[in-house]
Amino acid sequence: MGSLAFGAAASADPLPEPPSASAGRDAARGLARACLAAAAEAEATLGLPPGVLAALAVVESTAHPYAIGTPARSLYPPTRDEALRLARNSGAGAAGGCFQLTLSLHARRDPGLVFDPWASALVAGRLLARHAAAAAGDWGVAVARYAGAGVGSTAARRQRCRVAASLDALGHPAARGLGPEGCRQAETSAARAKAVAVAARARGPEAVAALP
Repeated sequence: MGSLAFGAAASADPLPEPPSASAGRDAARGLARACLAAAAEAEATLGLPPGVLAALAVVESTAHPYAIGTPARSLYPPTRDEALRLARNSGAGAAGGCFQLTLSLHARRDPGLVFDPWASALVAGRLLARHAAAAAGDWGVAVARYAGAGVGSTAARRQRCRVAASLDALGHPAARGLGPEGCRQAETSAARAKAVAVAARARGPEAVAALP
């Protein structure tokens, strides 16, 4: 992310920011940073290509550890307790956490695992690694299968291209199968903009502390 330049020169006499706005941005920064830090740790632990899990988190949840995706809508509760409450009533097809693990499968025995960035990063990383191994090391196929997209489908191309664009925007080298080939500019531009926004939000002096 060192190649990404963020921020603008502050005015000489900036207006004070409302405390609620500042606190909200600080919370969002901590949440995004938690997803990215957990992704990096899991990548190193599991020997995954650098940035592939971080890019996946950007695409799947905008790097939000409490995100819940359903067939009808996406939710971004501010706390783990609220995420757990919503998850209990989310219905079939819902997924949650940084890496959007399927709730009905992964939260059956330990609902909190899905909303724990570090625990879910290891689960997602192992699943992604299995998909890559089954595809002879093609990470483009792996991220498509991770999302449940059939190989060769439009959904698979979109997922691959979004993850590839995010990976590049985060400053990581392309992994096998995650290049720009066959990608449409509209898709990659939107994914790149999202990744840059997430990276900017995650940066700052605050450390990843205990999540709310």
